[in-house]
Amino acid sequence: MKAAKRLTTLISILIIGCCSLGKVEPIDSVFTYDGYFWDGNQPADGIYDLQLILYDDPDPNYGIPVGYINELNDCYVTDGSFIVNVDFSLGDPNVFNGQKRWLEIGYRDSYLKDPNEYTIAKPRQEILAVPYALYAASGTSGPQGLQGPKGDRGPIGPQGKQGIQGEQGPKGDKGDTGDTGLMGPQGPAGDSHWQLSGSDTYYNNGNVGIGTSSPQANLEVTGTSMGSIVKGYNSGSGYGVSGYSDSGPGVYGYGDEGVHGGSYDNKGVSGFSFEGYGVYGDSIEGVGVYGNSIMGWSGFFTGDVHIARNVGIGTETPDVRLVVKSSGYAGGMKVLSSDGDELFKVRQNSDGSGSIYLNDKDGNTGVYLHGDSINYINAGNVGIGKTNPSYKLDVNGTIRSNNVSTASDARLKKDIKTIDNALEKIASLRGTNFRWINKENGDKLQVGVIAQEVEVVFPEVVTTDDQGYKSVAYGKLVAPLIEAIKEQQVQIEQLKAEIEEAGISGNFRFCKRVSNSHRRRFEFHATGHMTKVSPHYVSYYENRCTYP
Repeated sequence: MKAAKRLTTLISILIIGCCSLGKVEPIDSVFTYDGYFWDGNQPADGIYDLQLILYDDPDPNYGIPVGYINELNDCYVTDGSFIVNVDFSLGDPNVFNGQKRWLEIGYRDSYLKDPNEYTIAKPRQEILAVPYALYAASGTSGPQGLQGPKGDRGPIGPQGKQGIQGEQGPKGDKGDTGDTGLMGPQGPAGDSHWQLSGSDTYYNNGNVGIGTSSPQANLEVTGTSMGSIVKGYNSGSGYGVSGYSDSGPGVYGYGDEGVHGGSYDNKGVSGFSFEGYGVYGDSIEGVGVYGNSIMGWSGFFTGDVHIARNVGIGTETPDVRLVVKSSGYAGGMKVLSSDGDELFKVRQNSDGSGSIYLNDKDGNTGVYLHGDSINYINAGNVGIGKTNPSYKLDVNGTIRSNNVSTASDARLKKDIKTIDNALEKIASLRGTNFRWINKENGDKLQVGVIAQEVEVVFPEVVTTDDQGYKSVAYGKLVAPLIEAIKEQQVQIEQLKAEIEEAGISGNFRFCKRVSNSHRRRFEFHATGHMTKVSPHYVSYYENRCTYP
């Protein structure tokens, strides 16, 4: 619910009368409460849980609850207005004994159950009239009715309760001082272990027990109260409950709420121990340690914290060691560095999916994982099967993919130039079979080139890592292979033209081409017929080639 609320209350008194002349039935102690409050900047509208408590003091920091505490669930509030029946006299018929009473009202959204706390409306409202009239103390008399027949004399009723003591009268004049009497004999020494020092009372020997005759601690309080056995409240700046120990628990509690502390702007419970537990809480079904603070810390630990079971943050039903329930969009958890920068964060996105952030030392996101969108790694190298990757993605093993695409848009490039002498460069390389020395890379026969040999011809496709090992970008060798094939095709076309010019016709399968500065020779198999060929060429061909 909103932190700022306005509450307007109206007490409605139901006066129940009887018009018949018969016996008047006694009325009960229930009365109707008519209230009105705002939720934020508009009248409340919906279903709320209400808590109504009577106090004997108007100050919200003081006073003692009086009578029965009314907790009303699922109350309908329409346009700010609600009406409920309350009874503060259950278990104590003398709640309204003539003393002043103030009503405190708490409210909360009915759909948000415990530990959803009640919001307390301020200030407390003074009850200006009794909720019902057991008898008329004064008023205008009505017309006298007809006299009825005289009834039988009833038995004498019990004596009524003593009335409220009247105010003390004015102090009389001081009388004359009398003569000093004789001093009496000294009385026997008392058996109290308590001692006084100014306004302080202290006890130095043994243990003190309240509710137990065999205390096992300096102060042991035992009881069966539905409320607090030991309660500490401090309206100043100190602690509500504070404990100190050299070896055992500083503060120890056992019950539905083993240790319960509340504070406005400091520590609800403070415990210190040199070797043991600062605060130790034990509970079978309730809360071992409960802390509640308005402006400070509900729980604050400066040493190691031991939790034997599951921990829930934002949830009361953790089913694993740590469960953090998001509070909504941008809610989650984070880990900070010693300088306060975010190192790791898990949060909920606006669409309900989750995100994980892993940041560097300066708080910049290096790894981002989105449960329903883009994921990226923004810094450093990634190794798969390697602990010291030298590249953005360094894999020790086999990669399988349906498609690997490399950026090659002309708009991304400059200084574009066709590769020269590609055929000659490709011809200088050798393809090899080999096996890896490190058998973790596999022991099967491999096919490839030698990076050091390729680097002499095409240094652009060879990279060297921090340890001096070289790698070849095989995909980049496609470009010189394309140009080498084109150069080779030009040479083939030139050879065909020279053969036709020499007058050789037919279909030929070339065997070999040999060229030097003096002459050109062609070795081929002739499968057709030849015309206009000199005997020298025919003789040469017949001597050098074999017909199919």
